[in-house]
Amino acid sequence: MKTGFIGAGKVAFSLGKYFSEHGIQVTGYYNRHEESSRDAAAFTGTSFFESPEKLIAASDAIFLTVPDSEIKNTYDSLSKESLKGKMMIHCSGSLGAEDAFPDAVEKNIVPISIHPLYPFADKYSSYEGLQGVFFCLEGPVQESLDTWSKLLQSADVRTKILMPGRKAEYHLACVEMSNMICGLAALAQKHMENTGFTSNEALDAIKPLFIANANNIFEKGPVKALSGPVERGDTATLEKHLKYMDEDESGLYLKCAEELVKLAKEKNPGRDYQDITDYVNNELNKT
Repeated sequence: MKTGFIGAGKVAFSLGKYFSEHGIQVTGYYNRHEESSRDAAAFTGTSFFESPEKLIAASDAIFLTVPDSEIKNTYDSLSKESLKGKMMIHCSGSLGAEDAFPDAVEKNIVPISIHPLYPFADKYSSYEGLQGVFFCLEGPVQESLDTWSKLLQSADVRTKILMPGRKAEYHLACVEMSNMICGLAALAQKHMENTGFTSNEALDAIKPLFIANANNIFEKGPVKALSGPVERGDTATLEKHLKYMDEDESGLYLKCAEELVKLAKEKNPGRDYQDITDYVNNELNKT
């Protein structure tokens, strides 16, 4: 499986380096900014290509590692004749394979989505953290998904072939567990600063709490890891908290509390949560 990359950003650098070191043959890179593709080729010990046509001719599978908004446009700019019999792959978390490459199957091109569940922060070092990471695959041609799943597993990563039509929901889960946490962290930091902490002190103070809770979630699951006022049925504390929030934040807080009540009931099936359920519902109706 000779694999080439069109686009030479952090994902392309990282995957190319990791693949090259774990037995997946990488042909090299094409990028419209020549310096980037030369750097990627040098970093991975592969080749630099002067045109996408030359890279496509040298490769069995082509990773289109460009920004999500440019995937379809870049694909449309390529010669479909040159792509016949090839695998066309993108790494977007939200786009399905056929969303990005809508006419691929009818043109004898195999569309695949391969999304590594990993934040690529640095193009020169992120590859070091990929071992054991889940690579999630999606597309209409099962045989090709199976081929790439086995190939990736041989490179010491885990794989999951997603259910058809659920790519956006998969991406929702990723966003809830990563990006949205940043929003909650910013709110927590703000409230800590309001009590007298500096910005840096606030993050230092809440870091052990956050990490310990994250460890509990992954070791025990969200239900058993749950603690705090909702789990205790402590309506009075929720009422105190709401005094420090504007309407937007209180709406978010109460929606989260609504979900936590469900977890609390599962954790403590014999406990009565009617009072806190009524309180949360009443406050939500006010927002």
